[in-house]
Amino acid sequence: MTRLFFISLIIFAAGLGSTAQAQPGSIRDLPQAGKVALTPYGGTEFDIDGTFFGAASESLTGTFLGGALSTTVTFSADEQSFSDVYELPMVFGFGFNYGLSKTGELFGGFRYTRAEAKEFDALGVSANITFAGVAVRSGSGRITGEFDDYKAFGGEIGYRHFFLNTKSFTPFVSGALGFKKTQDINLDLSFNGASLLDDVKFYDDAFTGTAALGFGFRYNVSQGVTLGVETGLRFEGSLSEDDTDLTGGGSFENINDDGDRLSFPLLVRLNIAL
Repeated sequence: MTRLFFISLIIFAAGLGSTAQAQPGSIRDLPQAGKVALTPYGGTEFDIDGTFFGAASESLTGTFLGGALSTTVTFSADEQSFSDVYELPMVFGFGFNYGLSKTGELFGGFRYTRAEAKEFDALGVSANITFAGVAVRSGSGRITGEFDDYKAFGGEIGYRHFFLNTKSFTPFVSGALGFKKTQDINLDLSFNGASLLDDVKFYDDAFTGTAALGFGFRYNVSQGVTLGVETGLRFEGSLSEDDTDLTGGGSFENINDDGDRLSFPLLVRLNIAL
């Protein structure tokens, strides 16, 4: 779908280009002081660092026959990143640019991010049985998990500075601050394809701060229309834990005290002067 969006964006830009060339007086240079441009964009984000949830381990021990028979069951979870539990996200947005000069502009807008969940190894389970201090039985297995799809809506404002401003190719750097509101995320657990627990509450819907540093370039498709590519670094703060179903779980109660993310985006932007 990302590829189709990019192709559509380029075709749309080409169509606007042929129209703009037939209109004398259209704005050629973007940015231009005092002028506004609309900016639809789309792309994806690649994980660099961050913890979607942390590691935890708890053991349960039972004794029988006056302590001669002992059973210990251990549950453990490894730390997982965003890319461990989600497919590559899709990012779509719409914003505006306001030119301060030929080398600088303010920008702002809204963005929507969605990622499909993927199955992962959620819990390791091991059991050991001893009789009179002698191990008589042991075994282990894996419980798989799958989160709800990731959905977040947000906004940002920032500044973009251009270098080597020419009629065709213009590189830039940018910085932005913003927010996102992530939809609540629950977890399903299964073993060998059979459901164990559904809709375990994990993260609550909440607002989170974001910050981004970007760099890229713009190419003038025609008068008043540019097509740009942007990448950089993007940080998103920790999510809001929901311990409704994890309370009393020992270290598992703190497993969702994370959710921060560092990524580098790859975005294609279309800029249309008004």
